[in-house]
Amino acid sequence: MESTASRVVLRLLGTLAGGALGLAALLHSQLANSPPALLGLVCGATFPVACLCGNRFKPAIVLTLVTLSAMTLCHQPRTAGGSSNTVRGDSDTAQGVALRLFAARVTSVSLGCTLPLLVSRMVLPWWVGGWMWTAQCVTLC
Repeated sequence: MESTASRVVLRLLGTLAGGALGLAALLHSQLANSPPALLGLVCGATFPVACLCGNRFKPAIVLTLVTLSAMTLCHQPRTAGGSSNTVRGDSDTAQGVALRLFAARVTSVSLGCTLPLLVSRMVLPWWVGGWMWTAQCVTLC
């Protein structure tokens, strides 16, 4: 169980680190509007980190690079002025899009990691208990 919890923490830290790097890149307007520069950033971050990647921190490093890649390469540059969505009140500027992309990525990974951990700790521990094996033996014998 502790291994599972430590992996969840590493995944969350990796997602936050990659999201922060991607957000920093997307908030820089000249970099965000240049796909070759974004690709160079991703390749420049991936190669040295992959060479130094150790086994213990692999989940954090992989999710840092995946989140950085997802945020930068899936970003669609907006016009300088942008537009406003008056229904939800969301800004369609480059900064607004980058912040929503960051929030969506971090939220989805956070929920996807923590909810299964909580279920495995709170709902399913009965499976490993000794009384379960005894109950099965009595029922089947």
